[in-house]
Amino acid sequence: SRVLETLPILIRAQGRFLNQGVRLVSDLNPPDLLKALLQLEQRIGRQKRIKNGPREIDIDIVWSSAEPVHLPN
Repeated sequence: SRVLETLPILIRAQGRFLNQGVRLVSDLNPPDLLKALLQLEQRIGRQKRIKNGPREIDIDIVWSSAEPVHLPN
């Protein structure tokens, strides 16, 4: 999709978010895909600082046709 720029909602003292949707076909099951995406975020340099605060990248699985996706706490 095109990149959509949005304002932060919970913590306003940060830059705008750049959002983009991607359709992905994978042989991985949802838990393994989530693990691979979390590893990709780490390689890009994401650091967990403040919940809902600024971040280098945030990859979410919005929908999977295989089975429900349960996010880690």
